[in-house]
Amino acid sequence: MSDRGAQAEDRDQDATADLATESATAERSPSSAKTANTALLRVTFYAVLVGLILGFAIHFAKPGDDVLKVMLLPGNILLRMLKALVVPLVFTSVITAITSMGNVGSVGTVGRKAVAFYLGTTLLASILGLILVVSIQPGSSTSNDSKPIGDRYCHGDKVDQDKNTIDAITDIFYEMFPENIFDAASDYADCHINILGLITCSVAIGCSIASLKEKGEPLLNVIVSLNDVVMKIVHVVIWYAPVGICFLLMYRISKEEDLTTLLSNLALYMVTVVLGLAIHAFVILPGLYTLLTKRPPFEVLRAAKPALVTAFGIDSSSATLPVTLDCAKDGLGLDETISLFVLPLGATLNMNGTALYEAVAAIFVAQTLGISLSFGKLLLVAFTASLAAVGAAGIPEAGLITLVMVVQAAGLPADGIGLILSVDWLLDRIRTTVNVLGDLTGAAIVHHRTPRTTPREEIEGIELQ
Repeated sequence: MSDRGAQAEDRDQDATADLATESATAERSPSSAKTANTALLRVTFYAVLVGLILGFAIHFAKPGDDVLKVMLLPGNILLRMLKALVVPLVFTSVITAITSMGNVGSVGTVGRKAVAFYLGTTLLASILGLILVVSIQPGSSTSNDSKPIGDRYCHGDKVDQDKNTIDAITDIFYEMFPENIFDAASDYADCHINILGLITCSVAIGCSIASLKEKGEPLLNVIVSLNDVVMKIVHVVIWYAPVGICFLLMYRISKEEDLTTLLSNLALYMVTVVLGLAIHAFVILPGLYTLLTKRPPFEVLRAAKPALVTAFGIDSSSATLPVTLDCAKDGLGLDETISLFVLPLGATLNMNGTALYEAVAAIFVAQTLGISLSFGKLLLVAFTASLAAVGAAGIPEAGLITLVMVVQAAGLPADGIGLILSVDWLLDRIRTTVNVLGDLTGAAIVHHRTPRTTPREEIEGIELQ
């Protein structure tokens, strides 16, 4: 009995030490992250500005096709790098996210409530995005003649329009369970990667590793190391992104015949995304908070101001975590033990704004290419956007890669996102702010719905990995 007590005490001390180390590391991260992200923002802004100026200048010069192809080269290199990172990022990040939660059955009511809220609101956000983009139609008036070089209809797009709703929905389930995982990770159906099948397999592997505990640790260590390597490559690609964005914008403007329509559609796309994020932040999240806790709807929003400002400036939900924890403790008075589990989980799992943005962006791409997606494909976009958002890293512009996942899952060419990239640097900050607000709202709801009679051991026994 004394041995078990000593072991439990050692585990508590180790957990406390690990938590202290994580907190100390997190406290140092916002300033360095803010410096790096401010530099990236400045470079991206100047790249967009240069792309606009040179694009308009070249547009009136009427360049030939050979010049356009050379101009498109740096942009296509960016798109190819983003597509190349899809499979390793999905595989490693999803498994890492699943295993970081540990065995959901062992974290008690706190963990189950947090996971249910974050996944539910992420799916709700993607559905809201679909409703808005289908209703507003921001890309419907774009001429099909303005498609970038290399754009094509994917094999099966026209056939998909002839399928009824039942066939389209059953196809989603077929894609979730691929016959061959290696086929799912390759050019599925001669057009796009089977993202849904890849995510399903990654979730299964992650849950299996988590259930094996000590036996699964060797494989988990390899996957975590691989995930770190992928994240390092992602950082390099993100710093190259301003160059690719500049040339993609130059190309699109220089060959576009109707610049007024192009820019108005892009502006309407931004309005659609911001409107969706505003509805989610000021209506849905406060409404759920009041419905589930019977407290004032904007209580979390008022207390979250420092975290929201930091998230917008840093453009990273993970780096904002120390400020978010302070808001939870000082502004909302949440139980610190619950906050220390739920908020880091939210920084990994909760991507409301990202899911909404990716759903809108994918349908916008389809509209600009003149492709009408079936109801089943719309459901696939909503579902894939939710799952892909969960796998998105909490770093600036990581949504670019998951956006490629969603676009390819819908059977659309990834080349179509070129125009979107020119405004992603701004929208990314807004959706990151909504993500952080969702993190705090989830933590507050879990706090108020956790009975004070819940054994302290159940809360303190949650495994932070």
